[in-house]
Amino acid sequence: MKKITIVGNGTAGVICSTFFKTFWKDSAEIELIFDSKKDIIGVGESTTPSIFEYLKYIGVSSRELIKNTNCLLKLGIKFKNWKGKNTHFYHNFNEPNINHNSLNDTYFLSSAYGILKNEFDNDFYLQNFFLEENKVPQSFPDDTSHALHIDAKKFSEYILSKFKNKISIIDSEIINVEVENNIIKSLILEDGRKIKSDLFIDASGFSRILFKNLDSEWINMSSYLPMNRAIPNPIKKIYKKIPTFTLAESTRNGWIWQIPLQDRYGSGYNYSSNFTTDEEAKKDFDKWLCKNHNVNLESDRTIKYETGYYKNQWIGNCICIGLASGFVEPLESSSIHTIIRQALYITNFYPLNINEFSIKTYNRKLQNVYKTIFDFIRLHYYTKRNDSKFHSYMNESTPDWIKELESKLENSFINFYDFFDNDDLFTTMNYITLCNGLGLIKSKKGIESYLSNNNFLDISKSCYQQIQKIKMINKYNAVDHDKIINSVKNLH
Repeated sequence: MKKITIVGNGTAGVICSTFFKTFWKDSAEIELIFDSKKDIIGVGESTTPSIFEYLKYIGVSSRELIKNTNCLLKLGIKFKNWKGKNTHFYHNFNEPNINHNSLNDTYFLSSAYGILKNEFDNDFYLQNFFLEENKVPQSFPDDTSHALHIDAKKFSEYILSKFKNKISIIDSEIINVEVENNIIKSLILEDGRKIKSDLFIDASGFSRILFKNLDSEWINMSSYLPMNRAIPNPIKKIYKKIPTFTLAESTRNGWIWQIPLQDRYGSGYNYSSNFTTDEEAKKDFDKWLCKNHNVNLESDRTIKYETGYYKNQWIGNCICIGLASGFVEPLESSSIHTIIRQALYITNFYPLNINEFSIKTYNRKLQNVYKTIFDFIRLHYYTKRNDSKFHSYMNESTPDWIKELESKLENSFINFYDFFDNDDLFTTMNYITLCNGLGLIKSKKGIESYLSNNNFLDISKSCYQQIQKIKMINKYNAVDHDKIINSVKNLH
């Protein structure tokens, strides 16, 4: 029997170990090592609908998590003040009851028609009504219209408790990693035990307990995305209406996140120390907390990080995942999505043996995943704001591909093949929604030209009308988020 050892009990380690055990069953021994004396980073986390692919696979329901782990439903993200004060737009998940598989490479055409007619409401993504009125689709929980806001610590503890008799768990500190020619020979624990394994997974977060001992090039992306600090500060909350979205509010030097959980908001300030000091950031965040929640900043914790990723994330018999593999600021909740994809790819590229072809293929795959995320996040900062040194820098350093995309939108429209190679992470519709929210799709002549030159006007109108009929029914059948959460919590 092969043995796979995962280091770290945060979200990455728990997802990875439970996914592997479900996949390999008795064909592999899954071992999880962590030091319970060390806290996980979790500050309240926001997910994408891929969380349900994972949960369904390991046999855990969203109702279980709502009842036992402090989580809430998430329908999308509200971007506030990115285009200046008193502006906002939404980036939502899928509208239910629309057969997305039948839309193929013409699905984006109804978006073009909606924008052309000034009637765009996220097309086959959820209409803003749900987020503005704190409603959820009647089809909960059997669709991809939602994700979860999770309490990272409770989430990990609960999931792990379901597998405590299936996974070997060792609570100990690793004091030494024995490496020879980029192969991990063994881990030495504080009690003297020597751990050997066929495959090691580094899910130890920023500490990178295993991977820092191997020779791998770090791709530094700090000039592309200069954020490098975060100040977390939870806010105790009793809701009048339970929100259904993550808030990302732009500031002069970064942005503030607000993630609703059942008993609090997970909140924090994300910024770059290149443009403001830690003390100034604390003062700015304190003002925001006072203004929006009538509380002061209580946390003295500042999380320091570097944006980037390892070029090769599988070296020899070790693979890094989660924060250990790289870090992109959490603007689009890509972290847990990436972890789930990493776990899935590992099970496909590691048929319980190691071969060089699979290692290289996996590494290319993850390089593309990280490039895709960095590019999409970078597009958010094309706001053309110049009210601070930070925003001026972000505009002045705008990558050529974003300027070229804007130029295209003057005379045409985004099509299916523009972002075809982005795996399943950020698709054509994600880019249309973001570009429209940022005001980059402003040329009706460009849309008209695209539709007429390709004989798409009739089909775009037909697609738009079909989707609107479904949206009307979904809106009529909407349910209060509060009602859903309270009914699930009261189940026996």
